[in-house]
Amino acid sequence: MEKINKKINILYFINGLGSGGTERHLAELLQSIDKNRINPYLIYYRNDNFYLNDVNNSGAKVFYIPKRRRDKFLFWRMILFINAIIKIIKDNGIDLIHSYGVGSNYWARIIGKLSGRKIIISIRSTRLEDRVSSFEKFLSKFDLSSWYILEKFLCRLASRVIVNSGAIKEIYSRRTKYDKNKIIVINNGFNLLIK
Repeated sequence: MEKINKKINILYFINGLGSGGTERHLAELLQSIDKNRINPYLIYYRNDNFYLNDVNNSGAKVFYIPKRRRDKFLFWRMILFINAIIKIIKDNGIDLIHSYGVGSNYWARIIGKLSGRKIIISIRSTRLEDRVSSFEKFLSKFDLSSWYILEKFLCRLASRVIVNSGAIKEIYSRRTKYDKNKIIVINNGFNLLIK
């Protein structure tokens, strides 16, 4: 009997689609991913749309879930945001969540835990303390040790961590005590198909 391979439904999760390197990386990944093996989905929550056309042209199913920043970000807003994403996960049979960026990595681990999905987070900077987004502004009231305490707790919710250099692997593992064997290095590359 022939083995039937089910496509994997992967939800990519990023704060926005602005003009940064991480956003470009994700847009190129979505364009080149093997659609015979993977059904790509994308959620973003900031109205940064520089790479939106590229992402839409990739064939990924895209969801924009606005999340207010720097205003009255009350507990119930977080609950509504989380519930909206969990509904998308369940409605689309998502198997795996892959997030990019500090704020998105926090949300993905919490949402992944609540929805029972595996989580992969991507970290693309050695200056982790400088990468704290506006979502984490509340941490600015504390010292950086508060950020590392939170990260040490949340890192264990990720199935794997993808970094783009050996230096980031060493720094992240040392600061969070995350298992080095679960940190995968995929070095930055460049698109050879650029015209």
